[in-house]
Amino acid sequence: PNFMEKVFEGIIYKKGKFNTSYQERYFVLRVDDHLYYSKLKDKLEPSKHSKIDLNQVERITVIDEDKKHNAPYKFHIVQPDRTWSLRVKTKSERAKWVKLIEQQCRLLKQKNKVIYECIAEKKGKIWAAWQKRYFVLKDKKLFYSKLEDREELIDKW
Repeated sequence: PNFMEKVFEGIIYKKGKFNTSYQERYFVLRVDDHLYYSKLKDKLEPSKHSKIDLNQVERITVIDEDKKHNAPYKFHIVQPDRTWSLRVKTKSERAKWVKLIEQQCRLLKQKNKVIYECIAEKKGKIWAAWQKRYFVLKDKKLFYSKLEDREELIDKW
C-alpha cells in the first residue's frame, strides 16, 4: 500500500504529556497504522512528525462539552500507557475525526486477513471521471468502496 496516502488531515489541539496546555498541531491520518502529528511549521517535513500507534488503541471517547476549560469539542484516544486528549473547533469536525480514526482501528484489526490494501483511482462505467477508492485484496477477491464508505466495506468481511 501507499502508506503516504492521506485519509484525512487537519488541525487538532493536543494536550501535552508534560506541558498540559492544549497546543495546535497538524494531524494526518494515513493508510498505515499511525496517526501523525507535528507543529504547523513542520507539517511538510515527515521526519519531524510524531505518531500515535493505532494498533494500541483500546477505545476512542467523545467528551461532553467542557465550557469551563474552553474545550467544547474534545475526544480521547485511549491506549494502555496513555490517554491522548484532543480537541477541535467544531462538533462536526470532531465527529469526522472520531469516525475516521475508529474506521482505521477496525481496519487494523482485520489487516491480518488482508493480502493488500490501498487507495487508488478508478473509472466507472457510467461516471467516466477518475475517482479515489479504497481497495482491499482478500481471499483472492478484490473489494472497493468510496473512501467515506470504508467502514461498510469492512463490515462485509
